Amino acid sequence: MNKMIQSKNALTKMYEEKGLIDFEKSIEYRFKDKTFLIKALSHMSKKGSSLTSKTENKKLGLIGDKLIDLVNYIDRYDIEITQGLMDNSRQSKTKNEDFKQCFDRLGLEKYLFLDPGTSIDTAKNGKNVTSDTIEAIVGAIFLDSNKNFETVSHIVKKKILK
Repeated sequence: MNKMIQSKNALTKMYEEKGLIDFEKSIEYRFKDKTFLIKALSHMSKKGSSLTSKTENKKLGLIGDKLIDLVNYIDRYDIEITQGLMDNSRQSKTKNEDFKQCFDRLGLEKYLFLDPGTSIDTAKNGKNVTSDTIEAIVGAIFLDSNKNFETVSHIVKKKILK
């Protein structure tokens, strides 16, 4: 029980230190379970702890990637049928540009949890931090909202792929 209280205190401290309530306001979604948000913002360079596991971040990213693809597909379905399906390379390029713009617009750089000594530039060089972060956040919202696709779809359309 004491370990659970310590974890909750550590989570609250992490949440408050990063000013994550401001981030929640910017995406217009309030996390019920802050652990999902902390894990989504924990970059792969971050050494795992009970709150910030690399594996959990990657799982959230995989879920988010598929959800974004689904929202994108459903949203563009009618256009693609009449104009021919968009090829994968064009779709991927468009998605990455959208993610970069969203990452910058939401100021996600300041909310990321990185290992001490790892700069955002180092993190960006190692992997595509913009898309990884956006996808993990979408996955976190999906799980936190009890797998509510409408909630995810709304946020993806309004805040990510706008």
